[in-house]
Amino acid sequence: MTGTATSELPDLPREGPADDVPVLECKGLDVGYGKLTVARDITFALQPRKVLTILGPNGAGKTTLLMTLAGFLAPRGGTITLNGEQVKGSSPRRVNQAGLVLVPDFRALFTELTPIQNLKLAAPRGTDLEPVLTLFPALQRREKLRVADLSGGEQQMLAIARALVQSPKLLLIDEMSMGLAPVAVEALMPVIRRVADEHGASVIMVEQHVQLALEVADEAMVLVHGSVVLSGSAETYRDDTSAVESAYMSGSVSSG
Repeated sequence: MTGTATSELPDLPREGPADDVPVLECKGLDVGYGKLTVARDITFALQPRKVLTILGPNGAGKTTLLMTLAGFLAPRGGTITLNGEQVKGSSPRRVNQAGLVLVPDFRALFTELTPIQNLKLAAPRGTDLEPVLTLFPALQRREKLRVADLSGGEQQMLAIARALVQSPKLLLIDEMSMGLAPVAVEALMPVIRRVADEHGASVIMVEQHVQLALEVADEAMVLVHGSVVLSGSAETYRDDTSAVESAYMSGSVSSG
């Protein structure tokens, strides 16, 4: 990866729900696609300016959960409440208008366009792009190249920047580290933490780099075989990941 995120976060929008209202609340949520239920009975609440990392092996239902929260899949059971309003059915546009923005694992960039063109397509009319370009200086140096010519790390920066120009209240990030070297992921993780701390966006992050994810998260949840087998404060597991490792292996339900 060429270039890293800066240590200073620019002045991004700070709008968000009141501190006493969860940004997102799921109760008994079942998710799946077609006739297949992939994950069951998912219950949690995410407060403003908090980061939840969802961990678990491949096939556990993590991506299906994010796609359901983002409105691309209809819930198969249970409820989703976003900013105090229950979400019914599936509507990506309606969920996005409520302030939820998804960064998918495949990034969904327009590879024949430049980074600036990608950002302009996502940003509301009149949005100043300079804050996110300052946050990701590597994009400034590559602003005239096609996205296809960017490194994997730079493409991931652009995917996150494209989400941030939409001023999200809730940011969903699916496998940010996919295809990236750990050093690239280490450069991106602090940006996620500071967006939550300083600018009011809550974050749900599906991640395979367990230790790096726990370093920036407030809460952790482990999905195994479609069930939540571990949930609690990320700080609890940060210095001792044995409980997380055990959950991966055994699938025994626990909370902390």
